[in-house]
Amino acid sequence: MISSLQKLTIALTVLAVLSGTDALDAQQFHPAPNAHYPNHALMPPGQIGSQLLFRGGPIPAYFQPAQIRCPQGGKISVATEGKFVAGRPSILNVGLLIGSPYRFKITEIPGLPGTELFPTVELLDRLHPPAGLETRFPIPIHLTAQELRMAADGLFVTRVIYLEDPTNPVVVQDEANRQRFFDVRFNEDPLRVADELGRPMAILRMGSKQPRIDRQTGRFLFSSPPVRSIMPVQQSNIPAKRLEQAIISTPSIGRLR
Repeated sequence: MISSLQKLTIALTVLAVLSGTDALDAQQFHPAPNAHYPNHALMPPGQIGSQLLFRGGPIPAYFQPAQIRCPQGGKISVATEGKFVAGRPSILNVGLLIGSPYRFKITEIPGLPGTELFPTVELLDRLHPPAGLETRFPIPIHLTAQELRMAADGLFVTRVIYLEDPTNPVVVQDEANRQRFFDVRFNEDPLRVADELGRPMAILRMGSKQPRIDRQTGRFLFSSPPVRSIMPVQQSNIPAKRLEQAIISTPSIGRLR
């Protein structure tokens, strides 16, 4: 595991895994060694996702459930209609549009009194569970205490969440409510690495930048794209047979390359 702690560039690039045991992708992955990569993780929020929308498929206007987590004691809120809504403790379940960058606000961070951080989340793709079970499989985006401290110190964190290749999974025992992750080298593009390992689903970007909200342009809040409030479905409420079906998703509309 190699971390780069260089200010003014990327402090830490992290790849977080959406395990195949949570949402098994039916697509077969075949990395192309000579493929051209038009996108990279340093592109402005929203630029990559908006390009993927042009490919078509069942992603425009679809609100993909996502679960944002921070250390216990902290609060999370999302910008909507030009302002941040009231913070929710530790966990926020929301439906987000693919390709639209969202601004979040993290407050009451344990060990960082008075610190407020404003990460962005950009969804790149969606899952395809059976109708009625969409909220059973949110894309998990976990903010660790270490990442929050790094951002508060002026470093920049980029995290790419990807759907694991079901034909070549990492054989480890995942901990409940804890997202598995690993670091990539400072000279590697985490988006490209994620694309080689599976299917990139979301990008989290977080630094110490404080808001300069222009109410006329909505620039800092990315014009507050629509957000859908969701209630996650508990596993105990789903019949076992339907639960087995729900882990199989339809093929993706295509890789990033």
